[in-house]
Amino acid sequence: MMKFNEKYNSEDFLRFVADFLPEDFMEKEEDIVIKKRKIQGNYKSQSIGTCKSLDLHVLEMDHDRENDPRIAIATDAFKILADHWIHKAIVIFKNKNSDNYRLSYLTILLEQNERNKYKKNTRTREDILFI
Repeated sequence: MMKFNEKYNSEDFLRFVADFLPEDFMEKEEDIVIKKRKIQGNYKSQSIGTCKSLDLHVLEMDHDRENDPRIAIATDAFKILADHWIHKAIVIFKNKNSDNYRLSYLTILLEQNERNKYKKNTRTREDILFI
């Protein structure tokens, strides 16, 4: 059982997501390659599963930003999602130097332009902070 008022535990979170999402959620760990030139922070990102029926990815992102700057982290996360053509994601943001973590639901509408590059149309974020 996931206890959101306690230190983040990836195994508990994975069990929570598997129970919370539809039955077609599939656990699959895969590192996400991040193009450093596009983002401001220092991140390590990993996909931990997908839900095909919702077109949803579940990600963990480690960052080293001080004071948990939500806007900067979310801006970088949207760039990472766009680079991997991910439209919807549940993301756990973890700080290497803190027990705090953030659970966010990110959505981005992407379109391909004439040069096969993505173009962001809209993006939204819902955050919940846990300590």
